[in-house]
Formats: sequence, structure tokens, C-alpha cells
Amino acid sequence: MVIDSVAVGDPLEVVAGKIRALWKKSEDQRLAAALLLKEAKERVEAGEDPHLVSFASWCHAYLPERSKREIRKLLQIASAPDPKAALDKMRSDTREQTRRWRERAASREATFRDETTCGPSGCAANDAVWDWEPNGDPSKGGEEVDTGVEIDNSIAGTETGEHTRRHH
Repeated sequence: MVIDSVAVGDPLEVVAGKIRALWKKSEDQRLAAALLLKEAKERVEAGEDPHLVSFASWCHAYLPERSKREIRKLLQIASAPDPKAALDKMRSDTREQTRRWRERAASREATFRDETTCGPSGCAANDAVWDWEPNGDPSKGGEEVDTGVEIDNSIAGTETGEHTRRHH
């Protein structure tokens, strides 16, 4: 089987070598794109094309699928004393930011898992905090109160009138 001219079924060592080569090619192309973009900026700003008022208009005309942020990043890489080191640093910073974001997301997920599901009789783990009373349940002596808020009982776990409270 062939996917985009890459043979599937090669020995794993060969596949690993191809992956490394493609990653290297991708990195080289990003550096080359950054350097070409810097050259284009210099040429546009020097007035080579009198029809283009600014580098921004050139980018809009010739690179419409690229965001201003991406163009700024490429120019930052190309303008660095060592573009390869600048690219490596950007990638390292992005990996670190992603790692920290994932840690925060895992922490939020752990907090979410610590939630207690409570029924009409209240929340034993949260009684000191919530003192939940079923005001809307006339069969329990409470009176129906119109809060002006509609409750969507289609959410999983709420069909039975259960509600969820966080531990504090």
C-alpha cells in the first residue's frame, strides 16, 4: 500500500528513518519560508512593486491563507541572529506552554471528578456548606418557587432530579 508515495509495510526501522527525514524536511522548509518572507518584506519595503503600498498588503494579496500572527513569527525567526536557534526556542517554549496547559487541565479534571452527586434528600458530604432544601417539591412540604430559570433535565444524571455540587 502507498500513501502519498510513502510505502506502508516497510520495516519499522525504515519507517522511523522516513519519519525523521520528513520532520527534518518540515523544519528546513519552515526556516526557508521564514528567510524568503524576510527577503520579500525587504523588497516590498524597498518599493520593488509600486502597486503594493505596504508589506501587509503584499501578504494579503499573496499569502491570504496565512495569519498576521504566523507571518510575525516567521519574520521573528528570520530576523534572529541565529534563525535555527530562534525556531528551536519557539518550539521549546510552545512545548512548555502546552505542558503547563495540560497540567492545569488535568487539575481541573481532578476537581471535576471530586464532585458529589446529590439526590432529593440532600448532600451528606456537603451538608455543612449547602443545606439544600427541596423548595420545589410540594410532596416534601416545600412550596413551588418560580425562579424564572428553566432547568434542562435532558443532561445525563438529571432525569431523576439529582443535582451536582462541588466540594469546598
